[in-house]
Amino acid sequence: MRDSFLCLLLSIYFIYKIFLFFNQLNTSLRLIFLDVGQGDSIFITTANRKVLIDGGMYYDIDQSLAKYIGSLFCHIDIIYPTHVDSDHIGGINRLLDRCDVDQVLFNEVLCSSNLCKEFYSKLPYDKVRHVVAGNYDVVDGVEFYTFWPTEEYLNKCSAIGETSGDCNINDFSTVLLVKKGDYEALMTGDIGKSVIGKLDINDILSHIDGRLDIYKVPHHGSRNSLDVSFISALNPEYCVISSGSGNKFGHPHEEVIENLEKIGCQILRTDILGTIEFDVQ
Repeated sequence: MRDSFLCLLLSIYFIYKIFLFFNQLNTSLRLIFLDVGQGDSIFITTANRKVLIDGGMYYDIDQSLAKYIGSLFCHIDIIYPTHVDSDHIGGINRLLDRCDVDQVLFNEVLCSSNLCKEFYSKLPYDKVRHVVAGNYDVVDGVEFYTFWPTEEYLNKCSAIGETSGDCNINDFSTVLLVKKGDYEALMTGDIGKSVIGKLDINDILSHIDGRLDIYKVPHHGSRNSLDVSFISALNPEYCVISSGSGNKFGHPHEEVIENLEKIGCQILRTDILGTIEFDVQ
């Protein structure tokens, strides 16, 4: 009886995986901004690869991903934890327990939270690669350009960690341009104005064909991460804000919304719409 049940379970699983495979053949790139409440998590799939940028705070990321990768076996090719804030790495702790992960692209910095210490204890350090400005990776035809942090910033601040001033935990966030052909999305973590002012906008624009397709608004729509001239130069078609409904920080801040509307991008919010998906052919 038990063997029959296992055979049935495996049959259902393989049928489901075949369905996912043929469904993905029609989409060369899918960008999924998962609704993880007050946090960030972006799941990127191609025909053959799976990439996760951040994982929210809670273990329910596991359930959110099950829709896209199945629930019995979990494999993720690359995880980018942009920085060690709890609302970006907490869910990754669960995934590192349960999933087969090929590579973690991450810069370790001093931290004090229990979730961060747990994260460090679970990291498969033989699979960790540091990612700094100037890095370029291609994953199944999708390009990943890294614009921040610089090696200089990491050398200066990584041993200081969660402090204010020139070294702030949010400002360690990995800034990535995800590009497939003439389609681009800029992922910004929780960077603030000081980092935005250090980014080479001309370098970023040199990799964008026309206007930017997706701008992941930094730090859940905080006013402290608003740089109108930077967003105007990018001229994004969509501005995606990942934030939790009724969060205690008041994210997204009203002045951010007002300025994004003036710039002319279409604002999409996970606190209103839930998970947001983009399919790129």
